[in-house]
Amino acid sequence: MEKSFNTTESLVEDPITLEVMEEAVIASCGHSFSKQSITDWLQKNPKCPLCNTLIKAEELKPNYKLRELIEGIKSLTSSGITATPNLSLSTTQETKSQIIVKELHPSFVIQASVALRKSFMSDPWIAYFFNNKPVESSLDWFCSIIVSYGTKHGRVWAHHSEIDKNHVIGCAVWQPPYESGVSLWSMFKEGIGAAPFKLGLRPTYRLMGALNETERIHNEIMKKKPHWSIYTIGVEPLYQCKGIGTKLLEPILKLADEDKVPCYLDTASERSLNFFIRLGFKVLRTVNSNGKFPKFWAMVRQPGLLNAVVKE
Repeated sequence: MEKSFNTTESLVEDPITLEVMEEAVIASCGHSFSKQSITDWLQKNPKCPLCNTLIKAEELKPNYKLRELIEGIKSLTSSGITATPNLSLSTTQETKSQIIVKELHPSFVIQASVALRKSFMSDPWIAYFFNNKPVESSLDWFCSIIVSYGTKHGRVWAHHSEIDKNHVIGCAVWQPPYESGVSLWSMFKEGIGAAPFKLGLRPTYRLMGALNETERIHNEIMKKKPHWSIYTIGVEPLYQCKGIGTKLLEPILKLADEDKVPCYLDTASERSLNFFIRLGFKVLRTVNSNGKFPKFWAMVRQPGLLNAVVKE
C-alpha cells in the first residue's frame, strides 16, 4: 500500500514546484507539469527540467487524465477520505511549524544574496579570498553573481520570512545534471568580469585559482556522469540549526532520487561537513594543498537516501 501511496503522490506533484499540479499539461517528452510553472521555466531554459529534452511552450497540451485524477483526489479529500498519507492538496494551508521553501523568483536575487553573505562571513573560503577581512558590499556583489547565474542556468530554492516575504532567510543554488561545469562565458554575462574592481585584484586572483582547483577535483570524481551539484547553500546565522538548511536541499535531493542520479558538493567548513554527512553525503576526497588553498572535502550522495535524512 505504501508503494501505491508514493506513486500517487509522485503522479500529481509538479516536479518544479513540488506542489500539486494546477492545470496539468504534458510536454512533448512525456513529462507533466503545472501549466504556469513549466511556462515560467521555459522562459529561462528551453529544455525539460527532468530529461533535458528540448520542448516548446506552444506544444504543451492539457493532461486531461491527470487533471481528472487530481480532481478525484480533491473530492475524496473534501469528503474526509485521505487519498495518501503524505499528500496535501491544499497549497494555501500551512502550519506555523512548517518550513516552506520555494523556487526563487529572479526579483529576489538581491535579497537571497544578502542571506548568503550573512551566512558566509565566517566561511574558510571567504576568509581565504579576502585575507580574513571580507567587505560586506564586495561579498554582496559576489553572492548576487552566484544567485543570478543559478536562476538562469540552474535551480535556486529559498525560504522567505513568515513575517516579511521580501526577507529571504536562506537559499540553495544547484547545477542540474545537464549543465557541465561552470560556464565562464555565462558568468561573464552575469558580470563576473568586474571582479577585479568589485573584489580587488588579490581576492579575484585567489577566487579564480580556487574555482579552477575545485572544478578540477569535481571533474576527476564525477567523470562527466550526470549528477546534481550544489553551488552553494546558506542560511542567515540567526536562523541556523532550525531545519531550514535541510528543507532547502530536500526538493533537489528528492528529484535526484527519482531520476536515480547522485549529488556532488565540496565544502571547506567542518560544521557544514557534518551537516552534509547527516544528509547522506560521503567524503570521497580530502584536499589539502599544503596551505595554497583552504582544506576542503569533496562529497557525493548516492540516490535513494532521502528517507535517511536527519534534521539539523
